[in-house]
Amino acid sequence: WWNKIILISLVFYIKNNKDNIDELELNDKDIIDIPDEIINNENNKNNIKNFNYKDFYKAFEKIYPNKEKPSKDFLNWFIGFFEGDGSIINFSRANSFGLVITQHRDNVDVLHYIKDNLGYGIITKQGKYIDRYIVQGIDDYYLMLLILNGNLILPYRKKVFKTSLDKFNKWLSTGNSTIRVSYIEYKDYNLLPKLNNHWISGFTDAEGCFTISMLLSKTGTYRHRIKFILSQKHAINLPILSHFLLLFKVGYIEPHSNKDNYSYIISGLKNNKLIYDYFDNYKLITKKDSYNKWKALIKKLEDKEHLLNHEKALELKFETKLINPKKGNGK
Repeated sequence: WWNKIILISLVFYIKNNKDNIDELELNDKDIIDIPDEIINNENNKNNIKNFNYKDFYKAFEKIYPNKEKPSKDFLNWFIGFFEGDGSIINFSRANSFGLVITQHRDNVDVLHYIKDNLGYGIITKQGKYIDRYIVQGIDDYYLMLLILNGNLILPYRKKVFKTSLDKFNKWLSTGNSTIRVSYIEYKDYNLLPKLNNHWISGFTDAEGCFTISMLLSKTGTYRHRIKFILSQKHAINLPILSHFLLLFKVGYIEPHSNKDNYSYIISGLKNNKLIYDYFDNYKLITKKDSYNKWKALIKKLEDKEHLLNHEKALELKFETKLINPKKGNGK
């Protein structure tokens, strides 16, 4: 399926005025070929179906023999979160390496969650509203590379990671590394998001959004628009984003107004209930409160509470604004 992608444009969406999509019919005109540069050897990769942390656990036991190892569930979540919000810093100096995850101060708890589970790294403040989890020591950076190597899903992330790994291996070849750190052979497996691990939960914590809006109709009643949105940059990642269509068997891909930005969107009350099972079993961290408020409000809308009277409709409309509260800096 790597040479096809379901793509419904924003123009098509507006033109058909689907304010509350519960079922979306697709036909051949909605399926387009992806350019060869996007496919980029995906068809020929080793078909490894699950995350593998064997190399990481082996190295972790040597470097931190007295520390508890991070669980596989946490690592699956972490990779999804990192692919959304993390970055590897490529310093100009040959012997300088770093990995960072940046969050608004309102979400600083997730950085402590990461640090506590991994058992290394530091958390620093950057300005009034920003906190960062940073890994810079050679041993710790080495462990991070082992976590990510062969376990990344997004093609663009793999590309950036390989550049960083090549730099690290080049530095190792100079003989300046510690005895515990060795050459890392780059791995690139054909992993896909699945509904039986925490990767989607982590990725949603970084890039997901649960929204409800209520619009006043010409008849004086309120209509609701319920959406779950996963957004991602770079066309090379579209095959992964489109895979959510196969996983949840609902939704569509929509290009953003900003160039080279895309979203996977589930719209409509019935359709969004299809993701409950996953997120109820694989808990969110940063988006947990938003998800719970979103889900509770969907139940009220399903019970048609917004149609009881105008005052109740206004009350529910106010609740929609509480799903994703503004951050401390007003954003």
